[in-house]
Parts: sequence; structure tokens; C-alpha cells
Amino acid sequence: MTDLVVQKLMQSNIGFVMVPPNLTNLYQPLDVSVNRAEKSTIHKLYSTYYREEVTKQLEAGKEPHDVQVDLRISTLKPLHAKWIVKVYDRFQTQKGKDIIMNGFRRAGILEAMNYTQFPEQDPFKDL
Repeated sequence: MTDLVVQKLMQSNIGFVMVPPNLTNLYQPLDVSVNRAEKSTIHKLYSTYYREEVTKQLEAGKEPHDVQVDLRISTLKPLHAKWIVKVYDRFQTQKGKDIIMNGFRRAGILEAMNYTQFPEQDPFKDL
């Protein structure tokens, strides 16, 4: 964290703590809830892509040992971008927002947020 960021936090009366290494899975809200849900969604979408590619080739008459799924970056990159948009859209739903809030709750900081006055304007917009 840079000195400028620390200064902006202090000017905005925002307290912060550094989370010790190897404890983010307990105290970082996104690690506690969002990242797990995101990874699970991406994994399911990838598995669906792979399964559909194999099925398509088998139904077209290919022998199982001849099936090849295109895993080149040029193929997966646009698919991954679409999957990320799906993840984003999921977190815009009420269920997604509940997952996010649950991360703050499980990290033990949701209650602190309820009593915090946030600045009207983003204090970091100039950084």
C-alpha cells in the first residue's frame, strides 16, 4: 500500500488493517465468499464446454480415441471472457449480492460497515 493511499484513507477517516499472509481465506471478504463461487462457476462452464465438444465429435462418428478438444488460448480466451461476463451477471442478482454480503459477514466486518459513514465522492479517483 503506497503512502498516498494511506494518506487518502486517513483523510477520509477510513481505518484499515493488513491481513497477515495465509489468513486471507478467513478475513478477506472476497476470498471468503466471492472467489469460491466465481471459481465454481468458471469450472462448471469449462466442464460444460469440454463435455459438449466431446459429445459433438462422438455424435459425428469420431472414435473416442480420436476426439480432440481445442484448448488453444485463441479458442479459450473468448470463451473465458464470456464466462467472466456470466459470473459478473450472477453477482448482480440478489443471490449474488447475498454471496458478497455473506463474505463480509463471515469475515466479521459486516457490522462495522453498518456503522461507517462513507464519503459521497470516491477519495481515490485521483490516484
